[in-house]
Amino acid sequence: MYNGLWPEYKDAFTMLNKGKTIAKDSKGRSNRIEGIWEMQFYQEIDPGTGVTIACSPRGKTVCDFIVPNRSGDGIWCATASLYNSFDPADARRAHIFPTQFKDNAGKIVNYPATPGVTGGKYMMKYNLEGQPLAVWGWSGNQISVIRYPDILLIYAEATNELNGPTAEAYAAINEVRQRAKVADLAGLDKDSFRDAVLQERRMEFTFEGRRYFDLLRTDKIITEMAKVGITVNPSRILLPVPQVELDNNQNDTGFTQNPDYN
Repeated sequence: MYNGLWPEYKDAFTMLNKGKTIAKDSKGRSNRIEGIWEMQFYQEIDPGTGVTIACSPRGKTVCDFIVPNRSGDGIWCATASLYNSFDPADARRAHIFPTQFKDNAGKIVNYPATPGVTGGKYMMKYNLEGQPLAVWGWSGNQISVIRYPDILLIYAEATNELNGPTAEAYAAINEVRQRAKVADLAGLDKDSFRDAVLQERRMEFTFEGRRYFDLLRTDKIITEMAKVGITVNPSRILLPVPQVELDNNQNDTGFTQNPDYN
C-alpha cells in the first residue's frame, strides 16, 4: 500500500478516488492513497454516511446540488473565526468553503451562505461530484481517522518539542503547506513553531474531528473558546467515567472519576 499526499487537497476527499490503493477488503473497498485509517462506507448495502446532507445548507433543497427530494441539515457550519484563520490564497479554503458547486447535470450553481449565523460559510469538504448520493441522501465516501498529513504534522510537532524547529521539522510541516499553495514557514522559535503546527492542524483537518483533542492535549480549550466568546466550565471538558468502568476497576487506586462528577 502506498501512502503519500495527493497533488491537490480536494483529491483526498473525493469519491472518485476511492479504492486507489493496493490492499482491498472482501467488498473491494480500500483506503485512498492518503488514508492510513479510514472508516469505510458502502451506500448500496449499508446506510452509508450522511456528511453531505449534514453540511448542505439548512432548508435548501439539495436537488440543485446532489440528490432530489432531500433538504440539507446545515449542521456542520464554519465560524467566522475558522474561515478567517485561512490565508485567502490557501487552496484548502476554496475547497472546504465553496461559493459554487457543479450539480449532477454539470450545471454550475451558487452555494448559498447564511451571514451572521454560520460565519457566512457552509462546508463542502467531501467531494461528491460525479458520484451522486443514494436516493435517501447517503454517500459511500469514507471518513478519515488518520491521513498521511497527520503523520507529517505529528512528526513536525514531536521533533520541535525534542530539538526545536529543525530542518526536518520544517520539511514536514512545509510539505503540507506546499500542497495548500501557501508560503513555507521559516525563522520561528520553538513556541511559535508549536503554535504554527496547531494552526496548521486546524486548517488541514477542518471538520475531521481533530480540533477538540488537539486543544485538550495542549491545554488550550478554555483560552481558544474564550476567543470566540464561549465560556467553558473546566469540569465539563471531560465526560464522566462510566460507573461500570469504575466498578470493574475498584482494585486500581489510580483509576478514579473525573473531577466534579463524584
